[in-house]
Amino acid sequence: MEIIYTKEHRYRCIEESKIETDCSSIYKAQDLELNRNVCIKSLKLDGANSNEIQIKLQRAMLEVRAMVEISDKVTHIPNILSTYFDKEKLTFYIIMQWIEGASLKERMSVPEMQFINWMINLCDILSAMEKKNLYHKDIKPANIMIDSSNELFLIDFNISVSTPNMIEGTLYYKAPEMDNKSKYMGREKVDMFAIGVMLYEYYTKEIPKKTIDYAKNTERGSFEWDIFVEAIEKNSEVPKEINDIIIKCMKLDPKQRYRNSNELKYELNKAVRSLRNDKNRGFKPGRPV
Repeated sequence: MEIIYTKEHRYRCIEESKIETDCSSIYKAQDLELNRNVCIKSLKLDGANSNEIQIKLQRAMLEVRAMVEISDKVTHIPNILSTYFDKEKLTFYIIMQWIEGASLKERMSVPEMQFINWMINLCDILSAMEKKNLYHKDIKPANIMIDSSNELFLIDFNISVSTPNMIEGTLYYKAPEMDNKSKYMGREKVDMFAIGVMLYEYYTKEIPKKTIDYAKNTERGSFEWDIFVEAIEKNSEVPKEINDIIIKCMKLDPKQRYRNSNELKYELNKAVRSLRNDKNRGFKPGRPV
């Protein structure tokens, strides 16, 4: 197993836990000095010259500072323990709190109230980010961890500090304004769109697909979907309150979505109160119509 050395600690990486992304590797590792598990994100900063390497290092530090800023306001972000730049290997290491649990992608069949409450928790994180003019831009079940106490943690802030570009986000979860042909360059409502997608996915067990479940006529300059298959059309047991929330989160025009995450949280809380008052409610996620 690989041993990573920093100035203060030695970490033994557990190879079975290694996750490769486009520009980084993520490991579960053991801190051999303090005998604890940690998460290590390593980023290769190879570049053609020292200037390019320095730019990559500065961007990596922006991600760290963004996480530290948000973790000061909310408890649902992994704590940054330390950072280290190995000049010989040209590798930057971010050592973080290890979240023992599973991703939301693996927990999509939980009871209805639990899932909605997780979305409310997510709104709290996003609200703290909005106050710093930060947006995650890659909200999806794989980037949300649920720990052993059922607490939600948002992870992977890599593109939250990037400038808008045509390869941002993840297919199916990214908002339409993140496409390279979009004339709308703002990113302040993209995380809201992704919450709408995840609610749609939870209630129907299907990810809504562009051009199939929602689409617009590209020949018109309209800011409305020409086609939008509502979640309630796929599963008649989707509550109207939730269906309305999904529709508003997934509006084509970002200006027609909720004003901010606090407003979305308010509507989700209203939906929770309504569902709790419905004594006949016995919803099972994704049950067919």
